[in-house]
Amino acid sequence: MKVISFGCKSNDKIYLEQVLPSLLSKKKVSTIRPAWKETQMSCPVKPGGVTIAVMMKEPRFKVGDPVKFLWKCRSPYRFFNKKTGNVALIVDGKKRTFPKLLGTGTIIDVMKLEINKDGRIFWIFKDTSIFLNRLSRTGLAKSDGFNSSEDMFTWFDQQQDLTTQLPFNVYRWRWDK
Repeated sequence: MKVISFGCKSNDKIYLEQVLPSLLSKKKVSTIRPAWKETQMSCPVKPGGVTIAVMMKEPRFKVGDPVKFLWKCRSPYRFFNKKTGNVALIVDGKKRTFPKLLGTGTIIDVMKLEINKDGRIFWIFKDTSIFLNRLSRTGLAKSDGFNSSEDMFTWFDQQQDLTTQLPFNVYRWRWDK
């Protein structure tokens, strides 16, 4: 079974206050992931120069794929603190911790979108793109665990540097019971 891993730094206020609680309550039903990877390449124009190239990548999941949702999948620890997202070494049973395995589900939709520095979001279809209006952006943000599209954009700009319009894959799922 494929894995979708979540995690954040302990000072990531937006993620800890909005996204993590929606993930734990299973209100989060989508995630937006980069549809590119950066690769270092030698630059023939500059002797000894190195340039960073952005390479497009195919979606990692397909509709119908069963998935496990994990918090910090590479961590050897099994329980985490709800407030900080960091490891919880003492499990005290007072509902201040959550397990690494958040649940399982099935991918129900895979889409591509692009986000730019102005906060504009476009759904990408074969040869065309459609601008998301405010209502659509808010729905996308809420399904991804954010309170507003502004919070979502702020978070993505901090994480990805949206000075150029970048492509992302959107994975939507249905949680298993």
